[in-house]
Amino acid sequence: MKTLFLGLLFLIISPLFLISQTPDYYKLYMDTTGSNSVLYRGNAPVNYHFKHEGSYYIFDENFQKGEVFFNGRRYTGILINLNSHTDELIVKIPESISTVIANKTFVQKFNFHGKLFINFSSKKKGAPQAGYYELLYGGRDTLMKKIRKVYIEQIPQGGSGSIVRIFRTDESYHIYSSGVWKSAYKKRDLLKIYSKQRREIVKHLKEAGADFSINKEQAFIEVVKFAEKLNQAAR
Repeated sequence: MKTLFLGLLFLIISPLFLISQTPDYYKLYMDTTGSNSVLYRGNAPVNYHFKHEGSYYIFDENFQKGEVFFNGRRYTGILINLNSHTDELIVKIPESISTVIANKTFVQKFNFHGKLFINFSSKKKGAPQAGYYELLYGGRDTLMKKIRKVYIEQIPQGGSGSIVRIFRTDESYHIYSSGVWKSAYKKRDLLKIYSKQRREIVKHLKEAGADFSINKEQAFIEVVKFAEKLNQAAR
């Protein structure tokens, strides 16, 4: 009887003993992340559990160290990536494979892959929808670039075989000039925005060697900067 009693007592005490020895994982997490812990409080990102072509991330699957301005504070050396399908900044928790979505309400901007992204929002007429944009030029005129990963499904010809799932890259440029927002996808759209300076711009592009077919982004920057100078000189 005494042996049975001691056995029951051991069964009751053992779990309590194990619980008392279990590490405080929340404290461990807080100690690891330190002052950055607020940045890591977010929802888990969507998992894409299907085979697909292309990437839903802006450039590739690799997380890179970046600089994030979050809730008025600057965080450096943070491993981040941008999901351009859902337009979410994904942050990797240190010493872990886990990731969280940075609360967009508190993200002002971030540097990533040597590029500056801003959390844009404006109620001005014609302004692009709110979200993360790469800031290419910010003077009197503003030039932003948006990269979206559009999900599409293709049915094989003849209707046989598996559906092909693809993330396609869609790029657009957004210019703020003379108090108005305009969107452009190619050279023709951009020259239409600056139609009054078209002749001077075309001449300048040839002299500068800016080629839309080789480096569209740099050509867009060249046009906006030059058009801004022409507008200032005309005032």
